[in-house]
Amino acid sequence: MISNTIAYLIGYRYQPMPLFDLLAQQDGIELPSMEQRREQAVLHVEDAMRPPTELVLPEEETVAEVMPRVEALNQMFFLIRRRDGDWSGISKDALRRLSQEGRGDMRLSAALPNTSMPRLHPDEPLDHALQEIGDWPLLPVVHRADFNHLQGVISLQDILAAYHAASQKLSNPFLATPSTG
Repeated sequence: MISNTIAYLIGYRYQPMPLFDLLAQQDGIELPSMEQRREQAVLHVEDAMRPPTELVLPEEETVAEVMPRVEALNQMFFLIRRRDGDWSGISKDALRRLSQEGRGDMRLSAALPNTSMPRLHPDEPLDHALQEIGDWPLLPVVHRADFNHLQGVISLQDILAAYHAASQKLSNPFLATPSTG
């Protein structure tokens, strides 16, 4: 133990940077230190979500009932609120296809896949949203106590924009502080 302690102290005296950090730097890899990682602000879903301006369709309505509202909007994907608090979604193209196939009397609940859409909460870390979004165009952000209360929506573009804005603040700290004068 004494020889290990002496070797450590001599090594620290002449090479204060740890060996693995030195090798990573030699290879051109710059790893953030624990201090840098602690200083980074953790982004949450609420930092990237948008207000729920999209049309939300109830699952009880038929394809024929929703088509006039759907066609009037530029929106290409629609959230569907299920009675059990789950959420799903359907694209405008899928609704058009059902209407053209003569299935306008079909309820939206029957037209949906059996898989439910992941739902997020505003206080969850943003990296969780990135893991959950998958191939969905957007995800609902709901109140933690009431899953039917839509607080916002989030898309992959929203997530990436929030991370980009945070990285800009880190690289230029003057953007984060208000100017006086």
